[in-house]
Formats: sequence, C-alpha cells, structure tokens
Amino acid sequence: MHTTLDITNDHFCKQRSHIWASIEAHNSLAGRFRLPDKSTMSPALQSLHKDAYFAGYAPSVDLPANTELPSGWIDFWRTESVTVTIGLMYHPFYQIQKSDLPESAIPSQFAAKPSHPFMLEEDTLDITVLIGGSEVFVSGYGLWFAKNFVDNYFGMYNKVSDIDSYKAHTRLSRRMFGDVREAIELYRPLGLKMCIRVQNVRAHCLIHSVQTDGPVPDYCPVIYVEQSVLEVVRNLREMKIQVCTFGGAMFFERSRSFPSATEGFLTVDSLSFRGHALLSEDGISWDAGAIEYAWIVEVIIGNVVGKLHPTQAVMLFQFLETVHVMTNATDEEL
Repeated sequence: MHTTLDITNDHFCKQRSHIWASIEAHNSLAGRFRLPDKSTMSPALQSLHKDAYFAGYAPSVDLPANTELPSGWIDFWRTESVTVTIGLMYHPFYQIQKSDLPESAIPSQFAAKPSHPFMLEEDTLDITVLIGGSEVFVSGYGLWFAKNFVDNYFGMYNKVSDIDSYKAHTRLSRRMFGDVREAIELYRPLGLKMCIRVQNVRAHCLIHSVQTDGPVPDYCPVIYVEQSVLEVVRNLREMKIQVCTFGGAMFFERSRSFPSATEGFLTVDSLSFRGHALLSEDGISWDAGAIEYAWIVEVIIGNVVGKLHPTQAVMLFQFLETVHVMTNATDEEL
C-alpha cells in the first residue's frame, strides 16, 4: 500500500486551502464480511458458498478458498488493485478578533455578513476510486448488508431528508436540527463529486449446484462486465446520480446431464440509471442544509440478446430466487 498526501500551506490566513491525497493498494486484496455466530442466515449462506460449484479466477493464488476461511468469514470480492484519489478545497475559519477601532471606522465589507450559508462560496470535495479487475461472489446477502449498513448509520437522517418526511417527522426534525449557535461560516455548503469505476468484473452467480449425471455438478452462471461506473454530483440545490454498466454478459456452461446442449448466454450492451434530485433550503434550519422535494429518474436498457437451454433457464430462476431470499433475509429481522 502506498499513500501520498499533499497539504499546501504557503500563505498566511489564506481564504482557500487545498488538500490532495492518493491511496494505492496492490496485490492480494479481498473484501469479506463476517456473520455473527447466532445469525439465522449463517448456516444458509455458509452452505451456499460451500455447495456452489464454480471455477475461481482469483487474481492471486495466495488467497484462501472460501472453505478455508476462519469461521464466520466469507469472501465476496477479490481484486488486484485499488486507487483512491481525494481532493478537498475548503475555506479556513478564522476567529474574528475584536478591533480597537470604533465600529464607524470599520469598512462595511468586513462587518457585513451574508444572511444564509448558501450565499457563501461552497467547499468542494472530489473523490475518485478506480478498482482493477475484480472477482465477485454474488448471493444477494451483500445487498442486505449494504441496505442495513445505510439504515443503521444514515436511517435517522433519511427520515427527514425529503420534504414529506421532514414535515411528517416534525418532532424528530426539531430534535436533530434547529440548534444554530455557531458562526455562519461553519454551515458553509459542500459540493461533492464522486466517481467509482470498476473494470473487468467477473461475478459468480452462486446457487446450490445439484449433482448431475456427469462426474461433477454444473458450473454456476458467470456474469462478465467490461466496466461499471457510479457517479455522484451534488451542489447547493441539486444532486445527480448515474450508474452505467457497459458490455455485460451472463454465461452458462454446458450442462453435464445434457451433452447435446450448447453453452447459453444473455448479453446487454449497456445498462444505465440516472437520477436527478432537486433540493431546497427554504424554511429549513441551517444545520439541516437542504431537503429533497422532487426526483427525476431515467432507466435505459440497451439491446438484450440471449440463448438458453431449459436447464440453464432453471439455473437463472434459481439464482434470482437465491438473491431474493438473501436480500430480504426476513429471519434476520426477528
């Protein structure tokens, strides 16, 4: 792992400061999550990863197989390189000292204050994440994990982040926001630009492989994605989200029980999601920033071409059912 940090500080009391950082990690990178010992989904997920039959294309042979991981830990992502670049421009806050001059002698440009933080120049944060060729094990539980992670850490804020929820949860809104005691500069808005780019993704669609007439079970379907990009841009009064996938294909190996059947596939040349949120600060406390009052959503699906044998169609439905069960994980809610 290699880290580079650049903090420019060459002026006294300058109005804008810049921080640039770069983090690079290479060789034998893996993402894992651990299920608690008393988790109701642990036996099902452990069984799924153990019984699924797939040919691993791990970027490094040093990574252990799923069955050799310590108890409770499950591999869901492997890659060879990750590069994170962060650029921050912010306005330093200087405590205003009381002047010995009479107020009439102080120029108005130094005494006047804006009436709202949105009238100040915003800070900016640029984040770029580039992930190299990756191998992913798809079961649907990762979606459940991400959903609960967001709910645990941002759930309370999400309840009051749009105009309907802000009014519906009035008591919660008053408890969270409205205590404005600091200088207006401390409520300066932040402009965000984030881009996450993943290249050459190979995802194993985990299903319980049923023993066939052949010497080994049928392989799980594999999804190949040439490139996937997530972009988020947020400023004072709008937020734009874009998710694009290019060159996606789902490949099915030939069934061991039906030698006459050929390989199956499903391809889509592009898949895009675009969301545009409109924000407003009217009537909102400074520390709440802005709330959403409208969304514009666009979904684009490119040309879809496929050829499936009936056994491969069954495997596709099994995978969709597995994702549905693991994503909901209703037993974990008890």
